[in-house]
Amino acid sequence: MMNRRTTLFALGASVLAPVARAQSYPTRPIKLVVPTSAGGIADFIGRSAGEIMARSLGQPLVLENRPGGASTLAANLVAHAPPDGYTVLMSTEFNMATAALLRKDLSYDPRKDLAPVGVLARFPLGLIVNAKLPVRTVRELVAYLKARPGAVNYASAGAGTAYHLAAEMFMAQNDVQMVHVPYPGGSPMATSLVRRDTEVAFAALNTYLPHIRSGDLRVLAVANEKRIAALPDVPTFAEAGFPAFDAEMHVGLAVPSGVAPDVIQKLHAALSKVWADEALRMRMATSGVEVASQHTPQDYAERLAREGRRWQGLIAKNKLRME
Repeated sequence: MMNRRTTLFALGASVLAPVARAQSYPTRPIKLVVPTSAGGIADFIGRSAGEIMARSLGQPLVLENRPGGASTLAANLVAHAPPDGYTVLMSTEFNMATAALLRKDLSYDPRKDLAPVGVLARFPLGLIVNAKLPVRTVRELVAYLKARPGAVNYASAGAGTAYHLAAEMFMAQNDVQMVHVPYPGGSPMATSLVRRDTEVAFAALNTYLPHIRSGDLRVLAVANEKRIAALPDVPTFAEAGFPAFDAEMHVGLAVPSGVAPDVIQKLHAALSKVWADEALRMRMATSGVEVASQHTPQDYAERLAREGRRWQGLIAKNKLRME
């Protein structure tokens, strides 16, 4: 039978063990699972920020690209990883907030299986068109589409992705119709736009900037509260006369539920080094990305809940589904 001293020792050890683990964390490289292929917006942000976080944590962040399932394959991998802080997800509004609204067979529950760490960066989506399309403003595009219902193709990175949802929102708000043509990522989307296989897209801008600067593609507006440094001559949707359109996206970090709070705090502290790095801010700004500001994991969780509520009505009304 365990005596009182042994019992107290056992209780003390159980309390101190998580603290000891957190104090020693990390002792080996951390896997950062990115839900896009190399060269995508999340991959660009992860590689840029990973170097700064690695210096703070004293261990490298090793990126593992797991594209597919409109970012849910990566989320599923992390959701079912050991809750030790060594597998971290590059999280998005989709794999954390809207995927569960679009898929009934989702293999993880974002609310139960993943714990938010914080927002890493945000980026507006741009309304991009092939430069041969005879429109130069959002109003001109709306008029062009109204005169040709269902005759214009738009590209997305897959059914249910942010790019798809943004286009659905735009069509619903302006009573226009386009044909959805999904692609497996931003690079194939850009190629389709340049070739004019599709003529319109809502997308993160970093992949498209070379084509925009060459004159093959044109940006009509950006979904941001202010103009972006990468394209200072392009108006916001509000400036273009469409203040109700909001398609700003965020990329963050999440870990499997059950990771010790102190480990999450260490990851969050490393994230704060990214927010404070002015050189990184300037480098990302040239690609249309803005490093996020100080906030807590709870702030991120609340934002994801708001995003789920914001998109729920559109998804239900248009009966959107991701197969």
